[in-house]
Amino acid sequence: MSGLMSDECCCVCKQKVHYYSRHGKNWLFFCSEQCQQKYCKEKQIPPMILVETESQTDEEDENDQVSKIFKHIKSNDHTQLVDKLQVLKKKELDQAKLKGVPLLCYAVKVGSFRSIQVLLDTGIDVNQTCDNGKTALMLACQQASAEKVQMLLNCGVNLRLQDAEGQTALHLATLANKGASCAGLLLKADHSMASICDKYGQSALHLAAKRGHLPLVQLYLLHDRQGVKEKDNLGRLPLHWAVQEGRTNCVEYLLGFENTMVIDEVDDLGNTPIHLGIQHNKQQAVETLVDKGCNLDVVDDDGKTPLMLALHLGKKNIFNMIVQKQGPLKADAGDEQGMTALHHAADVGNLDFCKTLVEGGAKVDTLCKLGRSPIFYCVMNGHTDCVKYLMDKRADLYIIDNPKRLPLHYAVANGHVETTKLLISSIIDMKTVDEKAYQSVLQVAALSGQEVILQLLLKQGVDCERKDTEGCTALHLAAGEGHTKCCDILIQHGAQVNPEDNSNERNTPLDFAYKKEHADTAEFLRSKGGVTNGDRKEQAVMEFRRKHAAIVIQRAWRYYWGRKRIEHTRAARVIQAAWRAYQKKKCQRKDNEEFGVIPAKKKEKKKEKGKPGWNSSTVIRHTPPPSYSMFDMLNKNKIGTSNPARMTSYVQMFKNSAANGS
Repeated sequence: MSGLMSDECCCVCKQKVHYYSRHGKNWLFFCSEQCQQKYCKEKQIPPMILVETESQTDEEDENDQVSKIFKHIKSNDHTQLVDKLQVLKKKELDQAKLKGVPLLCYAVKVGSFRSIQVLLDTGIDVNQTCDNGKTALMLACQQASAEKVQMLLNCGVNLRLQDAEGQTALHLATLANKGASCAGLLLKADHSMASICDKYGQSALHLAAKRGHLPLVQLYLLHDRQGVKEKDNLGRLPLHWAVQEGRTNCVEYLLGFENTMVIDEVDDLGNTPIHLGIQHNKQQAVETLVDKGCNLDVVDDDGKTPLMLALHLGKKNIFNMIVQKQGPLKADAGDEQGMTALHHAADVGNLDFCKTLVEGGAKVDTLCKLGRSPIFYCVMNGHTDCVKYLMDKRADLYIIDNPKRLPLHYAVANGHVETTKLLISSIIDMKTVDEKAYQSVLQVAALSGQEVILQLLLKQGVDCERKDTEGCTALHLAAGEGHTKCCDILIQHGAQVNPEDNSNERNTPLDFAYKKEHADTAEFLRSKGGVTNGDRKEQAVMEFRRKHAAIVIQRAWRYYWGRKRIEHTRAARVIQAAWRAYQKKKCQRKDNEEFGVIPAKKKEKKKEKGKPGWNSSTVIRHTPPPSYSMFDMLNKNKIGTSNPARMTSYVQMFKNSAANGS
């Protein structure tokens, strides 16, 4: 039957055959029960009995044998285990796994010594690994089972195998509770294991120092004396980890091991062991380092000495301990930023630290690289008690830092009302403060939107119209940041609504509000009569146009009357000339009529060539006197030709004059 099925396929879907049945004399083959049901429904025949093929049955039998072996290991049924192991081959035993755990690892994990021995007697691979890379030896070390470790060592297990984290069996023995015996067995078999590091660069000595397991630390240093100087991927020695975790016993042993000078070693993050101890508040470990003579002037990457670091983190006990152990304080020594211990104490606002340092000789007006004294840092963080103490020690309140601000400016900017009141009560002349700084205190309050402080300053009589170097008033800054209430307060106290800055655009507060898209502030300023620079330009253009139009109209009017006057003058002159000519001709005509003499006009005739008998004698001919017309005179002098009505008036004037004999 098996030979027949090897050539057959499913009657329905033509897939690989897993079942067969018989209908009458015919053999039917199916890949699943669903195909068999579908076939019966199509052929309308009753369901048939399905029989599994031999290949699937054999495979399931094999899997069943493996699963039974795991069950026998868990139940410690050694007799059945031996019987089942004899059925399977060695290759099958090496490949058998339950959820990623091979047989030997499973036996070490949950089985008894007898089960492990039975498996080892079959010649199973002792270096089998789980899916996470752990071997049977590693699992035995995690359990701190020296007997299991010894059994595996006797079978020649590989000691230098590493799991997914790069850890060997020695690492796992170190991390396990009571794993010293296992570690001893491993080192006895291969003492070079002490120098193997995991993927983080840490050897078993690093882990032992971190856990504070002094016997293991001693054991590893016995096999690897250079391990005390080995650094991990962070550049840290075993001493760094011992101090960080507060393992004082390991710290003392590592510091005293063969006079090794590792007490001031710096890791890749710039921390010495004492810096790590302070950061993690390990007072005993820090005290041990100080007693062993560590350098208290060494600085980390931030330029902080151990004392400054304790101040910055507020570790009061460690601070007092360092002060007692160190002796005379180097109170005015600064870090890379020029900040002294008093600066750091003022920054954290610890009044006790400040008192200790000042009484130890620290100066209250020492400046850092930013030009700030310790009182600046008290004011910035609102430590009113420290501010009052430094003021009692006569700290200078008129110091200007590099950004050209005084302590009062920072109190106002950060909204520390009580600190601001305390400083204002001690400052004699507020005008001097505003003249020294880049911006006035009122401008800083308006810029940061401190309404309460703004009202407080205005009650003190601070000038609300003072401008900074860019020509901005407090109203400019408040409008630019959208602080509508601050704008209202300033306007109520008499601030101008439309002052201009020093830029080429001559911006007003309303311009600032529009540029920063603060619609509410812009609407408020409009309601108070605010205008923009564009509004002013438009008004100026309209005013210029009105003036220019008036000038043009005036010039046109003058030109019109000037031309009219000229025309009248010219017309009068022409009329007079015409009248004189008329009178003259009239007199000549009377004389000619009286004497009867008509002058002759001589004309010469041109001699025509080719005409005989032509002479050039003159011919005297009497002609009547010429007739003069007033219209001819007007047309001759071009007067009134463009205006017939005006010309007619001139003619009528001439006739009237002639009739009157004038």
